[in-house]
Amino acid sequence: MRTSIALLVLVLLQAAAPAEAYWIRDCRYHRNFTGQTSMLADINPGSADAAEMIFGFAHRNGRMAIYNGVLYFQANNGQAGSELWRVQSGSPAMVSDLVPGADGSTPHSFAVFQNKLYFAATTPATGEELFRFDGTAIALASDITAGAEGGEITALAVYNGALYFTRTTNAGQKVWRFDGTNAQLVNAISNVEDGDLYESPFVVFNGKLYWVKRGGLADHFQLWAYDGSSAVKIKTLTEPNDIVEYSFDLGVYQGSLYFGVVAGPSLSNKDELWKYSGTGVPSKVATLGNAASFTQPDNFTVFKNKLYFGANGKFYRTDGTTLTDLGAGPGGPPYAAEQMSPFSSVDRLFFTGFYDTWTSREPYLFDGTQTALLRDIMPNDADPYAGSFPTTAVMAGDDLYFYAADQTHGRELWRATGEQGPLIVDCDIVVAPIWVDKRLWVIRDPEVVVSTWIVAPEARPRLISREVVRAARTKEIRLRVLSVDTRRQPLPEGFALATLVFNRATGAILDRGFDVVGSPSARVRQALRQAAAAAVANRTLKDVTAETVSKY
Repeated sequence: MRTSIALLVLVLLQAAAPAEAYWIRDCRYHRNFTGQTSMLADINPGSADAAEMIFGFAHRNGRMAIYNGVLYFQANNGQAGSELWRVQSGSPAMVSDLVPGADGSTPHSFAVFQNKLYFAATTPATGEELFRFDGTAIALASDITAGAEGGEITALAVYNGALYFTRTTNAGQKVWRFDGTNAQLVNAISNVEDGDLYESPFVVFNGKLYWVKRGGLADHFQLWAYDGSSAVKIKTLTEPNDIVEYSFDLGVYQGSLYFGVVAGPSLSNKDELWKYSGTGVPSKVATLGNAASFTQPDNFTVFKNKLYFGANGKFYRTDGTTLTDLGAGPGGPPYAAEQMSPFSSVDRLFFTGFYDTWTSREPYLFDGTQTALLRDIMPNDADPYAGSFPTTAVMAGDDLYFYAADQTHGRELWRATGEQGPLIVDCDIVVAPIWVDKRLWVIRDPEVVVSTWIVAPEARPRLISREVVRAARTKEIRLRVLSVDTRRQPLPEGFALATLVFNRATGAILDRGFDVVGSPSARVRQALRQAAAAAVANRTLKDVTAETVSKY
C-alpha cells in the first residue's frame, strides 16, 4: 500500500488540531530463493589460482562470454597456462592449447560477431592479435602487425556490421574496425585531439558508437559519439584543469544514454547523473554526492525495468525520472555495489560489496527490495583478504558463473544455481505516532487496537488481523497483517486493505486508512476504494472485538 496516503487522526483534546499518527506500509511482492553456490571445479589444483586477481574495473574484465549458449572463459590449469575453456555438461574443459607449454595465450575481451567468438590472444609468432573461434577450432582473424610484436587489444564492440576495438602499441592507442576479413584503422576516432581513449568500453546507442575519452587537463574527460564516418564531442565531463583521475561508465536505459559528470571546482566538486537522448544536449538527472576518484556512476544495469548503478559507495535506482538512494551499510545493501549482473532465472540482481572493509567483498543478491548474502566464500579471518572478490557474473542456461577466491583453492570459477520460489505477498502496518506537539498525546503510551480488513472484488470485507500493541511516540511498531504464498492461495489481481486504529481504553478511533494493492483496472480500483472506505466508516471497537479474525 502506498505510503503517500494521508490518514486522519482524531484527537480528543480541546483546541488540538488533527495530526498524522500512524501510516500504512507498502506491500512487498517477493519470491523465496533456494539454490546452491559452489566452486565449479578446482581447475588449478590446490591453492593456486585458475584466474588472476582483478581489482577496480572488474566488471570490464572481459574474461567470460556466452557463445551459442555455452560459457567460454579464460583459465589456467597450472600446466598449459591461461587458455580458452568452456563449460560442457556442467564441467569445465579446455578448448585448445593455443600456445603449448606453460605460457598460455591469455584470451580476453570476448565478443560474438558474425556467429563466431572473437577475442584477443597472444602467441609467440603473432604477439597479441585478434583471434576467432567457430565452435570447432581457433584461428587467427587478423595479424595487424606482422611478426611477433602485436599490440594490446581491448574493448571489442559490434557496431554497424563491424567489430571495433582499441589497440595499443609503441605508437599509442588507436581504434580499429574489422569487417570479418580485413582490419582498418578508424582515423576519425583515433585522431580526435590528443589523449587516450578511456577505459570505458564502447557502447552502441541510437545508431552511434559512444565512449569516454581522456584528454589534456584543459578538457580532461569527454563523452564522444561516432556515426560511422565522423566523431563529435557530446559533452565535457569535468571542469577545466581538474587534475583528479576519475572513473566514467556508460549505460543505456529507456531510450537514453546515462553517464556521470563531475561538476564544480576541485576539492568541492560533486558527482552527477546525466542522460542523453541522442539529439540536442544532455540533461542532468540528479546530484549524487561529493566527487573523488572512482566514485562516479558505474555498473549501469537494467533490472525489473529500472536502471541500477553504484556511485559514492552507495546503491542507486532510477526509473528515468526519479532517483532512489537505496542506501549502503548496516540495514541496507553493502557498501560499494559493483559487478552487477541480472540473475534472471531467479528474478534477482547479482552484485558484490562489503560491510566491514573493502577487503571483505563478497557476492549478494537483491530482489528489488531486500539484499541477501549469496555465500560468504572467503572466511572473515582469512589472510591477507577476508573477501573473495567476485567478478561480474554471466548466465549460461539458468546458472550464474563468476570468478572468486576461497582460502583453500585459490581463485577459481564458481557457479550459482537457483530455483524461483512461489510469489509471496507481505503487507505490513506501521504504528508510529509522530506528533511533534507533546500536548497532543492524550494518554502516555496507550494501548491501541490495530484492525485490518482485506477487501476483494465482489466480496465482503474480511478481518484478517486484530492486534493489541502499546504505542510509543519514539518507537514504531510493525505488524505483518498479510503474508500469502500465492502458490497455495491465489490472490486477486487487485485488492484493498483497510485499517482502523482504536484507543483500547476509550474506544476512540485514532486513525483510519485504506488503499488498493496490485494493478486492477480503473473500474475495479474505484470499486475497491469505495468498499474499503465503507469498511472503516461505521465500525466501533465493540463491533471489531466481536468480529472473527480470519487469516487469509
